[in-house]
Amino acid sequence: MSSEDTLDYSIVTPLQQALGKLCLDWFTTSRDKSDIVYSTHSMFLAFSLLYLGSQGATQKEISEVFGFSAIPADKLVGVLSNLVSPKYSKNTVEIVDAIWGSKFFTFVDEYTEKMTQLSCKISTADFEKEAENTRQEINAFVAQKTQNLIKDLIPSGVINATTVAVLVNAIYFKGIWREKFDILNDKHVFGNDQKVTMLSQKVYSRALFDKEYTSCSLTYQDNINQIVFVMPDDLENFEKTRINELYEIMKKTAEQYPEKRNVTFPKFSIESSFNMVSQLKTLGINLAFGDMADFSNMSTGGHFCVSDAIHRAVVKVDENGTEAAAATALMMCLCCGPMEPPRDVVIDKPFYFAILGRYKLPLFFGKITHPKF
Repeated sequence: MSSEDTLDYSIVTPLQQALGKLCLDWFTTSRDKSDIVYSTHSMFLAFSLLYLGSQGATQKEISEVFGFSAIPADKLVGVLSNLVSPKYSKNTVEIVDAIWGSKFFTFVDEYTEKMTQLSCKISTADFEKEAENTRQEINAFVAQKTQNLIKDLIPSGVINATTVAVLVNAIYFKGIWREKFDILNDKHVFGNDQKVTMLSQKVYSRALFDKEYTSCSLTYQDNINQIVFVMPDDLENFEKTRINELYEIMKKTAEQYPEKRNVTFPKFSIESSFNMVSQLKTLGINLAFGDMADFSNMSTGGHFCVSDAIHRAVVKVDENGTEAAAATALMMCLCCGPMEPPRDVVIDKPFYFAILGRYKLPLFFGKITHPKF
């Protein structure tokens, strides 16, 4: 691992705090869902593209949720570039950013330069005439970058003639166990009647045994990436009293001395997909979605806001290892206040009228109380 691939510890700590807080904040806003998976790493990187183009109160709201201000401004692009290009991972992690901008959307030169530093390609799109084709192009790009784990990220109709830009992040991960796990006979576990396929092996692992939880960390073949399990003794009580400690517990587990022990856990696959807007508003990002949005550091050619923010994540854990992917797409549109369905017009009471000519000068003007013909 070369020095250029590492981050200074003074940067790592605020990054851990920002992403750890985001993990728990997102979980808190999603607690009504029994099983969920998401990649705050993908969310963080997608919103970094938005953050770099924002200004004023809009930028402040985004920063307070994602923690960008914890990183010195003069180092932010370098840090983001490091996160997007994790060369140390021996091809087990692939992360990519990309932007599709309307042919009428003029990016600020400084913003374009930052995207170049992030290896974020900006493509031109004709949303007015080719919205559906562009949606399919973006979805195909994401599918290709995630080894087809994330298909059809953006639903039909989300991209339309009012779209001016789409900001995308995709992440793919594949980790192989140091030793292949054995498959046990299906067992009745997890407190229900459904049988679960369990995996077991005697391997080097890190673990903590607390009176309220058991945790375990398994490192993959690359000796860098690892998966951490935390199993509360009482899930409901843990979520009431110690959920804010969850990320710290995971970090502490990953720092323990490895010992060879029998480790057993379930084979599982999980996928989640959702529009992020309502949860982001709950967390405090509001201006970005309305007519008060300020993205003048991205483009000065009009007034834009975020219309949709879509996220999808997939994780598969089996006897060979772990395969996972996630993608985040932020749609931007011309902003003229909240979008509402067109209202019908019925003129059935006395009214005024005018016929306007060139330059909207009034050619005729009148009032009707009893229409006749």
